[in-house]
Amino acid sequence: MAAARKTFLDGLLYFFNVIFALLLLGSYLAYYVPSSVTTVFSIIALGYPVWFFVNLAFAIYWLIRFKTKVFLPIVVISLGYMHVGRLYQFGGAEKVVANDQKLKVMSFNVRLFNQYDWIDDLTIETQIVELIKDENPDVLMLQEYKKTDKATAKSLGFSYSSFKPNRNGQYGLAIFSKFKIEKSEAIIIENDSSYNNQFQYADIVWKKKPIRFINVHLASIGLEYSDYQLLENPDTENQEKLEKGIKSIANNLSKAFKRREVQIQSVVHEIQNSPNPVVLAGDFNDVPQSFVYHEIDNKLEDSFTESGQGFGKTYVKSPVPLRIDYIFHSENLHALNFRHIKRELSDHFPITADLEWRL
Repeated sequence: MAAARKTFLDGLLYFFNVIFALLLLGSYLAYYVPSSVTTVFSIIALGYPVWFFVNLAFAIYWLIRFKTKVFLPIVVISLGYMHVGRLYQFGGAEKVVANDQKLKVMSFNVRLFNQYDWIDDLTIETQIVELIKDENPDVLMLQEYKKTDKATAKSLGFSYSSFKPNRNGQYGLAIFSKFKIEKSEAIIIENDSSYNNQFQYADIVWKKKPIRFINVHLASIGLEYSDYQLLENPDTENQEKLEKGIKSIANNLSKAFKRREVQIQSVVHEIQNSPNPVVLAGDFNDVPQSFVYHEIDNKLEDSFTESGQGFGKTYVKSPVPLRIDYIFHSENLHALNFRHIKRELSDHFPITADLEWRL
């Protein structure tokens, strides 16, 4: 009787293992399948950290039980081995580089310096300004930047800046630099008036070599306030309302995935036609298992996978370690000391990396 119960339990667990293995495989497919074909895999990929760790737990369980079922999670995890390093980096000790040999880059979605009091703290803008001054980057790339008296180039410690506003001209993208900006431009990537419809670049000479810094903020995840309320507190008693809410979330996510697929093609075109090595940074609103990441991955190097430590979580609200902010760079450069700074001053964590020219 006990043996029969154990066999039934193993069968039930294996059934769930198969489901989570399929979800993990689905998240791999998001890297290769454009959202214009289907957004199913893109949505599944948002749960990659969960699917990975559940399969890892199954692998450990079957291994302890000496069951051949262990091959399912092991094979599925192995098929996506390249994604593991995009989720977690073991890294090492911080590498010390002379200040005149490294270029420190920082990217941060500052969410309008908390203009609408998303965080119940009136000192957020002051804290952001102080954080930037403490980090002391050579080049700073901000998304959702709003011109204020506190957050000017001078107050942040920079000699040069390029601000490319959207909509009503009050907020948008900004690049600040300690080195002269030789040229800057905003590139429209969609023919509408939406907030995320452009990116900017600035050409900066460092150590006698020009670098094109591209600052991006791709289409937001697309969820509305009611969607977040549903995710945090689902009304399981009202089935009709729940189903309607889930469909709304899936629809909003799908629209955003398709927008980012279109937007990233303009960014790729800029990278390919750049006369200079490129540093691409900003808020991509997409995970490393996405098609958007795939389009950049085979052209530039990811500073996190090159020099990060631990989980690269950059989206504050997510209960799982979602990484949607990046610092990419051309192969002419080498990244050291990638960090995500765990300060909840926005809905994104700021990120930094030290860059140096490859010998």
